[in-house]
Amino acid sequence: MNVDPGTVIVYQAPWDWTFLWNRAQPLATALSRHAEVNYLNGGVDGPPEAWAGPARLLARLPGGSRWHRQRIEAVGPRLAVWMWQGLEPDPLRMIRDDRPAGHYERLRRHLRRRAAAGARVWLLTSRPQAARLRHLHAWDRIIVDIEDPWFDLNWGRGLNRAGVLDALRDADVVFGNGPAIAAEYQSLSERQVVSLPNGVDAAFLDLLGRNLPAPDFYRDAAADRRAVFTGNVNDRLDFAMLADVVAEPEWTFFFVGQDSVPPDQRQAWHHVSGRPNVRVVPPLPHREVAAVLQHADALLLPYARAGHEKMFPAKLFEYAATGKPIVGTIDFTAGAFAIPSAVICGSAAEFRAALRRIRGGEGVLSTDAVRECAALARRNTWDSRAVEFMDRVAGSPARSRRPGGNDGQVPRHVREEAPR
Repeated sequence: MNVDPGTVIVYQAPWDWTFLWNRAQPLATALSRHAEVNYLNGGVDGPPEAWAGPARLLARLPGGSRWHRQRIEAVGPRLAVWMWQGLEPDPLRMIRDDRPAGHYERLRRHLRRRAAAGARVWLLTSRPQAARLRHLHAWDRIIVDIEDPWFDLNWGRGLNRAGVLDALRDADVVFGNGPAIAAEYQSLSERQVVSLPNGVDAAFLDLLGRNLPAPDFYRDAAADRRAVFTGNVNDRLDFAMLADVVAEPEWTFFFVGQDSVPPDQRQAWHHVSGRPNVRVVPPLPHREVAAVLQHADALLLPYARAGHEKMFPAKLFEYAATGKPIVGTIDFTAGAFAIPSAVICGSAAEFRAALRRIRGGEGVLSTDAVRECAALARRNTWDSRAVEFMDRVAGSPARSRRPGGNDGQVPRHVREEAPR
């Protein structure tokens, strides 16, 4: 695959690089095979423990609270992660507000050097409400990626919708994570939004093709069937339904991943996770998830229909690639294609009935169906998504260079519309 040394992509990512491996990190990795990619963390890290005392003293000085340190870490040949450190950790910085202009100074200088050398410089953002970066440089292309149904999420309900939609209209290309998100935001913004669903790592598929040892935490549930959910355990899960589903006998239920359950849902999650046949496993390195899926008997997508049905889960093609039965509540493909292993259930009773059928041997796929699932995953790798992304953006009409290089100062009309 040819690398284009003349393109620089600044990715204003929706979350930090070390957060649960999801859309942003594999997309950035795949794009780095075509361009230089600078992944900007979404949050601010706190100071090291050894600095706790000096940090408290510094915070008392005039302007001390604005102190920050920047670190750039190369995570690939053409992929760098930009991290910010402040006196207090602020992991949700880019959800609530933009960074101060001074945080972008080093990036601005880097972009000026690369542009002076003839590079095409693109901004890819999943935080269009944070406007300062859009005015930092005379970008050759501005791309928005809608990774989630923003306006339906708890943090997104307070967004300045008019400002976000204006940013979509101003972009050269807008991508949406799957057909449902693309259709909704195309209607809202009255401009084209391209469906670019989550893909799957080709290396992950290669791992699934090997005979991997079962994870240690499966050992105490060897007599039961294993029903597995991997990923972010948050308020997207239908906890009320799960409280009934996990009562199904002869199954052990594993929830493997980040615990992001909000306080108002904590008690409902406790009713689920507190059962003796439920295991909660902390996040694993992404490559270790392959063995978790390979040794499962059923893979779960137990989401609530509260706007979350518009997303396209990052785990969907990972699940499909195993050829194991998928039991879910929503058809996230929106009818665009079929997954032979998937069963969609409209209630807890249907969900439990599907698990009983699997336990009885009815959920075993034919050889042809397993092969079809594997081929579906191979057609939807992140590498193929990156090719589509690059082709679409490079083929978008060239436009006059935007005003930029103004040290990150946001125009007054933008500042007035920015969320608090």
